[in-house]
Amino acid sequence: EPKILRGVVGESYHLEIKLPNGQTYESEPEAMPGIVKPDSTFWDFGRETVIKKDGFSNSFDVVNIFVSTPLTSDGKEAFLRWRVDDAFEFETWRCCNLFKTISRCYFSKQNNPQTIQVVSSKEANAARTNKTRIAYEPIEPAYRFITRYYFSLFQHSITQKAYDYWQKTNVVANQNGSIFDRVPAYIKGNMFNKNNKEEQVLGYFEVSALSIKRLYILPYEIKRGYPIIVDIRYYCDELSAYDQQSYLGGCCNCLAKPYPNGTYEKPEFWNK
Repeated sequence: EPKILRGVVGESYHLEIKLPNGQTYESEPEAMPGIVKPDSTFWDFGRETVIKKDGFSNSFDVVNIFVSTPLTSDGKEAFLRWRVDDAFEFETWRCCNLFKTISRCYFSKQNNPQTIQVVSSKEANAARTNKTRIAYEPIEPAYRFITRYYFSLFQHSITQKAYDYWQKTNVVANQNGSIFDRVPAYIKGNMFNKNNKEEQVLGYFEVSALSIKRLYILPYEIKRGYPIIVDIRYYCDELSAYDQQSYLGGCCNCLAKPYPNGTYEKPEFWNK
């Protein structure tokens, strides 16, 4: 949290955790790398195919998110980790009340949280990347795109040790399911038990320099390549499944949607 602690490039940091039972866990020091700012983010339509656990595949229309960014910091090799968050706005139907007023609520989530995205100039064999796909989002359910849909790219400049750790974790996740599954093999991080150096401790304390880049998609842009209907009444029947009151209830209850983190408070970056 920047208001509590703001990291300084070149300075080293470590984490110490003291448990009630007297055990103390600590991380090896990590020096904060120099920041790497992405040049641009952009999107395009695509088609994604996912292989399900039963072996069958499922294909669907998506929005692909790309980034162009340098892969060096002060002329040196840089190691990057990407995360993408989504946010969309939901407006209630005007006829939901006698005063014809609209309620607006906002929903946010992390895009594909089980996916680990890391890259280095050595891996890419280049000093920059001009079109790397870093995220995708299914277009359906389409009511999420009838106002403004945001993508926020968090580009972390990390150390080589952190990069190696995430690479190994990514290999395990892709071979065995997801990063939330039980790890079949011990992946050494930078945490250790000060009272018992022989204990295998899972986890990694990462120090990174962060750059944020945002883009948003408007309804008319989606309609150029995908036939969404921008009248909220078209989706009332679909949305009513999450309201349980009436057909129109799905279009009138702002927070009764199948997404977490709903709020009436507009994000600071909205409309910027």
